[in-house]
Amino acid sequence: MNFKLLTGRENNKLKEYEGFFIYEEAIPAFEKLVKDAKKEINADIAIVSSFRDHARQLAGWNLKAQGKRPLYDDNDNPLDYNSMSEEEILFAILRWSAVPGTSRHHWGTDIDIFDANKMKREDVQLLQSECVPGGPCGGLHLWLDEKIQMNKSYGFFRPYETESCGVGCEKWHLSYSPISTLLNEAYTIDVFKKNIEESDLELKSVLLQNVELVFEKYVKNIDSPPF
Repeated sequence: MNFKLLTGRENNKLKEYEGFFIYEEAIPAFEKLVKDAKKEINADIAIVSSFRDHARQLAGWNLKAQGKRPLYDDNDNPLDYNSMSEEEILFAILRWSAVPGTSRHHWGTDIDIFDANKMKREDVQLLQSECVPGGPCGGLHLWLDEKIQMNKSYGFFRPYETESCGVGCEKWHLSYSPISTLLNEAYTIDVFKKNIEESDLELKSVLLQNVELVFEKYVKNIDSPPF
């Protein structure tokens, strides 16, 4: 499998869809899901994030590692960057952000979604409070719970469905399993180590000190498709 494709350094499998780039094969399936949501619950599934290349992920990671972007706990509360050790900062970032070169968004198979009938795109923060019952996207996600479990989501599933993952629960994150499963299987620890070594990222030394733990807990430890 192509190292550059796996790590977001290049991707020639993408097609533009409403201003976002997605793995071309996933688009027809997503359009069917959008149509069903509109028909059944009058929800307007829209994308807020799709393909992200290595450079963009790296820029965001480094800003968080430098304390220039906020870090949050599991209850959406901001953390005090200045009181944290480098290792604490590393694992706080990993709770909600992938190491550059490991994000599933690099593949174009994964998207972050919201209900455009309930929120404006510019207001979406991708917080759990947006997705729980009573939140603006709560109804959409209750509907998606059922569709995914019944294998009526056209191959889309949530890789961060539960708290069993190292990454925090991300109801908004959908993945197109026919392609992403193959890419995930190809992403080995050797790919991970090479990616870190070739990335100009903050916290590199502490990341390398914890490389096997991070790989198993935050890269490979996902919720599998229930179908």
